[in-house]
Amino acid sequence: MNTFKKALTIALLAGASPDLQAQINCSVQLKPNPVIGQDAQIFTLGGGCNPAPANTNYGNATELAYAAWDFTPTWGCSNGLIRSLLRFSELTNPAIIPSNATIVNADLRLFGVPPGGNTIPAGNSGFNGGLIKLIPNSMTWAENSINWVIWQSMAAGAGTTGDLPLAPGLGISPSTSTWNWNYATPLSPTWIQNVVNGTAVNNGYLLLLRTEQLMRSTLFASSDNPNPALWPELRVNYSVPCPATHFTYCRFSDQPYRIDMSVNTVPTLPPCGGQYRWKIDNVVMSTAATYSHMFAPPPSTPGSQNHTLTFEIVDANGIVACKTEREICLYLNPTKYSGNSPCIDFKACINTAIPKDMDVTPLSQPGGTYSWAMSSPGVPTYITTVVDPPVWTYSGGPVSIAANYWAASGKCNTQMQICLGGNEKPDRSTSIAKLTNDNNASIALIPNPAIDEVTIIMNKATKGAVQIKLVDVSGKTVLRQAGIAGTTSFETKLSISGIPAGIYILEVLNNGNVQREKLIKQ
Repeated sequence: MNTFKKALTIALLAGASPDLQAQINCSVQLKPNPVIGQDAQIFTLGGGCNPAPANTNYGNATELAYAAWDFTPTWGCSNGLIRSLLRFSELTNPAIIPSNATIVNADLRLFGVPPGGNTIPAGNSGFNGGLIKLIPNSMTWAENSINWVIWQSMAAGAGTTGDLPLAPGLGISPSTSTWNWNYATPLSPTWIQNVVNGTAVNNGYLLLLRTEQLMRSTLFASSDNPNPALWPELRVNYSVPCPATHFTYCRFSDQPYRIDMSVNTVPTLPPCGGQYRWKIDNVVMSTAATYSHMFAPPPSTPGSQNHTLTFEIVDANGIVACKTEREICLYLNPTKYSGNSPCIDFKACINTAIPKDMDVTPLSQPGGTYSWAMSSPGVPTYITTVVDPPVWTYSGGPVSIAANYWAASGKCNTQMQICLGGNEKPDRSTSIAKLTNDNNASIALIPNPAIDEVTIIMNKATKGAVQIKLVDVSGKTVLRQAGIAGTTSFETKLSISGIPAGIYILEVLNNGNVQREKLIKQ
């Protein structure tokens, strides 16, 4: 058998369309434990009152705090500052988020602590609005060594404003309770994207008071907190490009209703999961990389029957992300034998990436003389006497393949008719269209994925009417809800218990400003 087959072009044909640039959508929840969690407080007392806290590492603190406080009872100092550092090291692990991922959105969730863990500062106090600032590339810190003095030293040459990163930061609302106050906020997808693709150092975030004025404090749990439910959490929705889903399918002269299918290159699924699926006429038949199917003979009238072959990839939620499909046609009793036995049987294979190139190969190669004749409408019959004919390009259907074989016992002819052309749709590679989100980090959906109910938080509202619309992947509106924003923030709950599982786009319209976010319903 020839190792390399020469392509023989009978007619000039348009090439097959390439796979669309689709994507597989993924969601990941990072909630690091005390072993892999990286967070620490940095603490200083004003006026040089006591240098000890500024030189102490608080990497094992059970709380993430930011405060300006009177520490006279504990340190004999009337003023001091606490800030906190937080980093999710898993962002640089390609086994969790691949480096080729596109970050769609992300939200940070911080969880309040109950009374009794920390007495000074005494819980959440004062007008304690905070900031989350992105730490610059040059300010790399270690959880087990960072302290206020080291932070100041790094900041001195880092192009910062004083000792603070230049980035303006994201706001944290003032707390609404002294204890057990939880907060969720969208993070800029760009912050996450730059870390994932390696264009930024993963130095994490600085948490501090918006105005560092005495008797203001906020307490959240750190990854060292004894309650795992309170560990900081980062939820990231991302997409990765779909791998190619083209496949090759083969017909057999000795089993004319059998079709073998194999994906050309076995796709790599993303870390979040997914599955391959073979379908016949839209019915799932297999989840392997190859599949063989035996069809029933078509009815005598009209004597042929169409079927659709599909190879697709679904994401972890069972949503079709990308697929290639091909419509084929079967004749009733398409193979004819004439002459003396033995005859030569063959297979004819078509690659969906080159949909009108047919690779004909004998199933066995006994010694003797061979002759092949291949024809399609409107072009001369191609004849060759090689044992294994070259790849043949047909113009349309039906296609006729004839194999003549001469041996000592005589001549035998095997002829197979394949109905193509008018009964066959062109190859097509299709996908669920990319869900486009507004990456403006101004709305959060909690939880996401959600089962029965989702809380919508809008941090950049203007006073006035709010219209909420939930749209499915086909563009159909499945839910509507109205509300009123009385301040610059808006929060409401949306019941989704009555809609099917899947991926949706939630649109929020507020005074002419439309914001969108992807929602996964489980």
